[in-house]
Amino acid sequence: MERVKITAIEHLTHDVLKIVAEKPATISYQPGQAVDVSISRQNWEQELRAFTFTSLPDDAYIEFTIKTYPSHNGVTGQLLSLNKGDELLIHDVFGDRTYKGEGIFIAGGAGVTPFIAILKQLQKENNAGNNNLIFANKTKADIILEDKFRQHRPAHRGQRRARRRVQQHSIFSFDRRDVAQRRRRSRVRRCHAEEFAHQLKRMAGRQQRVPFQRHHHCWQRHHPGRRQP
Repeated sequence: MERVKITAIEHLTHDVLKIVAEKPATISYQPGQAVDVSISRQNWEQELRAFTFTSLPDDAYIEFTIKTYPSHNGVTGQLLSLNKGDELLIHDVFGDRTYKGEGIFIAGGAGVTPFIAILKQLQKENNAGNNNLIFANKTKADIILEDKFRQHRPAHRGQRRARRRVQQHSIFSFDRRDVAQRRRRSRVRRCHAEEFAHQLKRMAGRQQRVPFQRHHHCWQRHHPGRRQP
């Protein structure tokens, strides 16, 4: 466990924070991995939560993009009251959600965070290739880093038609025909809540035999100090 100071904190959306902190000297991680974090405050140091790095391993700092839940009266609610100079406790790095080749990335809301670092790394290496991102949100105001994601992939001819509401989720950066063709030969990685999983499958086509590698947007790792965000 290492103690680090927050060097910058800002809102990316109405309920999503970007937190930048000092980089621990001994930390090592890969894009897509997460780490247990707690707040250096009385009664909160043992309240661990898992957050995905949205910085790159060779950055001189660590960065997290975190959805907050003030009504839970938990760790993310406490994060909203932090300021530059406050301290976080950085615990164990874990997770196998790393880049394993070209595919289709499917994310819901804050489930996009592992793909932020992965896509950053691919862009840095000029190796974005034919990767595609499907990103669903309740409203346009909930979209994290919309401009950056739109820059990652030029608009498809069918994007306007595919941009529609599925229940309460807005879809963008998605060409239905392209996904239907590529799903037969590509890895499909999804990171989202369960409520629209069936809708995503329907949009990808009637045949459901897709090699999904599913991960929930909150890391599911058992720990006695971890409860709701």
